[in-house]
Amino acid sequence: MGNRAVLTTGAVLCVLSLVFLIPTALMANEGAENLEGLEFDTSVFYFDSIISKNSTHEFTLEYIDEDGEGSLPWILMVPGDYSDEDGDGFLDACQDLVLVVHNEEGQNLSESDVGKIYCSSEKNLSSEEVDSSDGLVDIGHICHTFRDDPQNCQVGMRYTIALYNGSGNQVPFTLYDSDASTIALIGSLAGGLSSLSIAGLGGLLSCCGFLVGTIVFIFGLFIGTPLPEESVFVYEPPNSNLNNHARESARPESKSTGSSDMGEWWDDSENID
Repeated sequence: MGNRAVLTTGAVLCVLSLVFLIPTALMANEGAENLEGLEFDTSVFYFDSIISKNSTHEFTLEYIDEDGEGSLPWILMVPGDYSDEDGDGFLDACQDLVLVVHNEEGQNLSESDVGKIYCSSEKNLSSEEVDSSDGLVDIGHICHTFRDDPQNCQVGMRYTIALYNGSGNQVPFTLYDSDASTIALIGSLAGGLSSLSIAGLGGLLSCCGFLVGTIVFIFGLFIGTPLPEESVFVYEPPNSNLNNHARESARPESKSTGSSDMGEWWDDSENID
């Protein structure tokens, strides 16, 4: 017969592990539903160039880096596609375009690597396409500091962006705040991912608990219940030492047969004579 205590321990572990799977499954289902129902609107991070009071197309942005670890870029976009029909190695949509940047103090920072256009086929930004159906081509970066060679942007500084073609005329453009959109997307995913992570950890613990309980239960089948130790009781009457002493005292004392109070044997012979 198996060891009852070990069998009970294994069975309890198995039952508790199975019961713990119920809230784990519910949490996993909730996390999956949150991810399936996630609706992330990227349109709120698109900013078109504005016609200013001077009738110029421009946009002013403020560089923010709260954690000091760098920022993903504002992506510069223009209408068009990523074609190079003339085969000159430059995208047709951004050929001969010039980026002009001023800070809030009016200084021209166009040559200070605050922003840059990547128009050559060697630096094609099509892999960074935000939305292939928006009809816009990604042609450059503004304040891209989250990389090995960060662009020269100062935290809290406001920069005014303008774009010109080869004829010196201003060109309408769009900026996409990739850093803010990434942070918003991570925040939207956080709830669902946290639920799935906790559910995954709970499921792992449940499986481990069930496995351990099964092993303990099987182990209990092969070991017997230990027999209780036998106890030997020896009856010893009360005051046994006193009784033994009394018996010893009651024994008669042995007397010598060779002599008596009446004298020695030769004394008797003398009296006979």
